[in-house]
Amino acid sequence: MLRWLVLSIQIIFTLLNLFFTCFDSILLYCVINQRVSLSRSTGPFVYIIFLTGFGIVEKLNAFLMVDGWPVSEWFDPEHGYERYRNFFGAYVTLIFLICYLTPLFLDCIMTIHRICIFISPLKSTKWFSDFKVVCYCITTCLLVLIWLLIQQVSNCTLNFNALTSFLESACAPDRHPVTWFQNKYLIYVPILSMVINAFMLFAQRISRKFWKSFVSSQGQLKRENALIRQALFIGVYLSVYEILYLHTRLYPESFRSMPFELQTLTYDLRLLAVGSLNFFVYFVLTQSSRTLVLTFLGYKKKAVKQRAGSVTMRNLLPVQVLFSILTVFCIVFDATLLFCVVLKRWKNELKGPFFYIVFMTSFGITSKICELFMVDSWALSDILEVSYQGCRDWIGEEVTLFFTFSYLGPLFLNCLMTFHRISIFFAPIKSVHWFSEKNIFAYSSTISATILTWLLIPYFSDCTLNFNALTSRVESACAPGKHPITLFQNKYLIYVPLASMVVNSTMVLYLKISRKLWKSTGPVLVSQSHVKRENLMIRQALFIGSYLSVYEILYLHLRLYPEHFESLPLELQSISYDLRLFAIGSLNFIVYFVEIKTTRNLVLSTLGLSKNNKIGVVPTTASRS
Repeated sequence: MLRWLVLSIQIIFTLLNLFFTCFDSILLYCVINQRVSLSRSTGPFVYIIFLTGFGIVEKLNAFLMVDGWPVSEWFDPEHGYERYRNFFGAYVTLIFLICYLTPLFLDCIMTIHRICIFISPLKSTKWFSDFKVVCYCITTCLLVLIWLLIQQVSNCTLNFNALTSFLESACAPDRHPVTWFQNKYLIYVPILSMVINAFMLFAQRISRKFWKSFVSSQGQLKRENALIRQALFIGVYLSVYEILYLHTRLYPESFRSMPFELQTLTYDLRLLAVGSLNFFVYFVLTQSSRTLVLTFLGYKKKAVKQRAGSVTMRNLLPVQVLFSILTVFCIVFDATLLFCVVLKRWKNELKGPFFYIVFMTSFGITSKICELFMVDSWALSDILEVSYQGCRDWIGEEVTLFFTFSYLGPLFLNCLMTFHRISIFFAPIKSVHWFSEKNIFAYSSTISATILTWLLIPYFSDCTLNFNALTSRVESACAPGKHPITLFQNKYLIYVPLASMVVNSTMVLYLKISRKLWKSTGPVLVSQSHVKRENLMIRQALFIGSYLSVYEILYLHLRLYPEHFESLPLELQSISYDLRLFAIGSLNFIVYFVEIKTTRNLVLSTLGLSKNNKIGVVPTTASRS
């Protein structure tokens, strides 16, 4: 019963934390979008950017702090969480402290800003221009980072323990002087800010009652009061974390004597106090930012004209829903496979290199998330009665960039895998050194960095690319012209998967013929398991090349015969590009689940659907003789 109580607390915290993460992301976008559309600042733009930015990172990190314990214990009940803490704990704690302390001291800057406005309104506009506020905030971030790195590189690093709700020191019972100073004096920072802002708010109200001739517009008064209340609430809210943690530090025996469920609830509340800060300050308290978010979500938006293609959209809705469900399934598979491979390597149960799968699944997750936006943004914009063109203008170019990057990555990683097999084929001994794990990681990282650089060149030019679901084409901003890199890709990229497919097919054919001949001339010097592993990886590279060729061949038809494609019904065009996108999205599932038994057993074993635990990733140290 108690176990389920703790689990319920964890689930509620996770859901609330996810909600606050979404709010911070929406607020960050709304503020940036408003600032870009206006020629001047209308409020504390920079402060919101920094607070929401750190808020998003802090809440994502909080998932690791809170959910890392039950998830790791679920996979390894005996030593899972201890392994997790030894592997990630110190870094997770460092990120949390950075994201917690920085808003704490940014609140001090906001307080000083308000003091300057209170004492010298004219000069404060020069002292706290947007550029200078950015400089102040960046300086604060750097100072906090340096301050925390001092203890991080020492022998007294901090590591949060969810079982005790304490930040444990590596040199316990001693602590680093920086940690000792934080524990003793940090609580005064939010309290001092809270007192000063409360005093200013009180002084302003009294002064304006006596000085009726006080020259200031009503809008300016509202903005000043809003910023003072924001700084006041930030101080109050962060004081909650410090006061609750103060009790833990001053009376550790009393805290440890509490039931474990109450300890868990206490540290969840402390983390939630930090995580919900931006929501209460910028939604509950501040009307302007609340209205901004509500307008973005459509709650304060006037009815707009229905889009002409809504009938077509209703006809396509089953296809869109089916595509989305299958894509989400493939995302879950990629994430599960990635987790399984990393988990096996972490437990030292993995035999052979695994960076190919790590890179392929990482690219796969990214591409499928982009695909969901590319396909569903059109449908959602029609349902929500917002402009699809507005969605494309907002984030279409970035989504197209990331999708192209996550598509080209596997394309050229497949070439690397093909070269790997060729090296084993011609130089089995040297290939072990040429394609060691470190070298594979270096090669894969170099390929990724090169592709990203290659794609960023047209992205920052006047010929950026933006996918249009209505035409099923990637449109250039300088159409009918295209960037030279885009022209080169369109003309020659199809040969990459085709060449890989031909090379791997030739190797498969040669191996089969040669081994038939060796059987009749002498003993076979290659073990049966080595033969299987060689064939598996060659087939893996062959399937990747074949699958990616589907996308290129279908897209080639669109480029060579655009008039014919445009003459097709819109439903058929949409189904065509859904098929092309799904060919990429289902790649890892077909290759690593349907085609390769070892990775299939790996996933099934982790999910508890297979009793065979002697499994691993396909090694690449096989030799030919």
